[in-house]
Amino acid sequence: MAGLSDLLAPGSRRDIGAAIATLLANYPADNASPAVERARAQSWAEALEGLPAWAVDKARRKWMRGEVAGVNPDFAPKPPRFRQIVVDVLSPVYERRNRLAMLLKAEVEREIPEDERERVSERLAAFRVELSKTAAVASLGPAPADRPVHPHHDHHDTKAA
Repeated sequence: MAGLSDLLAPGSRRDIGAAIATLLANYPADNASPAVERARAQSWAEALEGLPAWAVDKARRKWMRGEVAGVNPDFAPKPPRFRQIVVDVLSPVYERRNRLAMLLKAEVEREIPEDERERVSERLAAFRVELSKTAAVASLGPAPADRPVHPHHDHHDTKAA
């Protein structure tokens, strides 16, 4: 898990800035003032803050190779869209980290000793036998009444015989 934490550690502003400078060098820039250029740099820094530099660089390579679906590679990406691409690059790593975290939190089931398994099996077998006896008795029907019922007598008759 420590290796994944290192892998997901935020990259330095310098390393991320170098990857973005390489990306944007391939697109003509307008003659923006230094203040506008600083604002653009700040936008990129904010958009990519907290992301690993290796993932930013991998997203840059995907962009440059035309491997990002749904975009026009003739135009430079906007910072929020590029962040989405970086997060997509990181997705498998996040999934692995989450699975490992779940496994680390899982409770270990205790191993049931063989003698305990045998004892439970014996008790279960005895219960089944008892249950089958009860079922056999129940299948005989209700117990006979206190007085016999004769087919020729009206058993609803309340007169004394």
